Amino acid sequence: MERRWCAPVRAPDTRTLREHLWLWLRRALCASFVAWIVSAPLVAHSFGIVAWGSTITAIVSAPLAGIILALGYAGVIAELAVPGSAHGAGDVLLMACEPLLLLVRAIDAVPMLHTTTPALSAWWALCTTVVIAWWCGRGLGRTKIERSVVVLCLASVTVWAAFEWRASPIDSDTALRVDTLAVGDGSCFLVRSGNASMLVDCGSTWTGAGVRAIPDALRSLGVRRLDRVVITHPDIDHYACLIDTASRIPIDEVVLGEDFIAQARDRPDGPARALLEGLDRLGIPRSTVNAGDAWTIGDARVDVLAPLPAVHGAKDNDRSLVVRTRVETANNGQRTLLLTGDIEDGAVRALRGAYPELRADIVEAPHHGSNNEEAAAFVASLRPEVVVQSTGPTRIDLPAWRAVRSASEWWCTALDGSVRVVIKTDGTIEGSSTSRASGRR
Repeated sequence: MERRWCAPVRAPDTRTLREHLWLWLRRALCASFVAWIVSAPLVAHSFGIVAWGSTITAIVSAPLAGIILALGYAGVIAELAVPGSAHGAGDVLLMACEPLLLLVRAIDAVPMLHTTTPALSAWWALCTTVVIAWWCGRGLGRTKIERSVVVLCLASVTVWAAFEWRASPIDSDTALRVDTLAVGDGSCFLVRSGNASMLVDCGSTWTGAGVRAIPDALRSLGVRRLDRVVITHPDIDHYACLIDTASRIPIDEVVLGEDFIAQARDRPDGPARALLEGLDRLGIPRSTVNAGDAWTIGDARVDVLAPLPAVHGAKDNDRSLVVRTRVETANNGQRTLLLTGDIEDGAVRALRGAYPELRADIVEAPHHGSNNEEAAAFVASLRPEVVVQSTGPTRIDLPAWRAVRSASEWWCTALDGSVRVVIKTDGTIEGSSTSRASGRR
């Protein structure tokens, strides 16, 4: 690359200091550019990011990284030579890493320096890497035929990427799709219709899920941005991962209940306030909803059914937002998804009183499927075809849900991994997961 792009230099013994420095810089730039462009397809496929400034930032960060590597190797050699001599070397390395970490964060904060991408296939990454590697090694070629082939290949992988980028994230015969991510003890439901997407809750007791697990899962599902995120209530296992996720997946709006705002106001040092401050830092608008509010995503209508006035002053769980999503189908009329948050006895009784004719085809097991007989009876009254339980291993196969499990297709993230339930345009419902095909448990 350097020979193709740069003019020849004079012999080493005749170069000036300025020429030596320029030679070092141009070689570093060429090497950094090749490393970036050859790895870019694999990085885009694996992490959903194209870092346009990598050629420069790699050179800027290399000295700090080199110092850290040198210190690390020195510690290893010292420990081999004199056992015990490297005690405490880890603390020194952590201190040395701080400047590099600050530099990386500063680079990451520069607008337009990197672009998030949708899920790009492994075949695209492989073919694009081969084409780019050939171009790096041979350029456009030495003959007219070679140049034509290289240009055609570059154009082909570019068009291929554009098609994958623009492809609808859900199939054309899907009216509504809900993906329940396996986040352990927590909740994270991705609801999509057409090209619109909504996340209901974004939390886990493993708070690190927002750093990689949830953003990576969303990108692998073809989500480029979220139109709306709904947080059902101010229990941290329902929103702990939102700020980290929002730093990686663009979000147009966050929807909260009045209880969340009240808790953030009453507890200035609490996690609810920290979430609101984090959303403000990221510039993400937020709105407050109550029972009776509604909006649309794609071809579906979303209604907020609760919290109801009857549970005013109740604990957080019973003040959860209960969100119903309805979509019309060709052969089976209106199909319904009901996401219940952590509602317990008080909210269940209020819902049954306010909506005696309420039915739902797909239902979230309330409060992660806790052993609550009233909640189980409520779900049974909805006559669902599918029930999804988002939970860790402590709530598997609880006795209160035995009748519901036998009457409905039952999915549990602790057993089945991430769960997908699809309402087809003809009204049929199909469920599957990362560990088993459709069926009842």
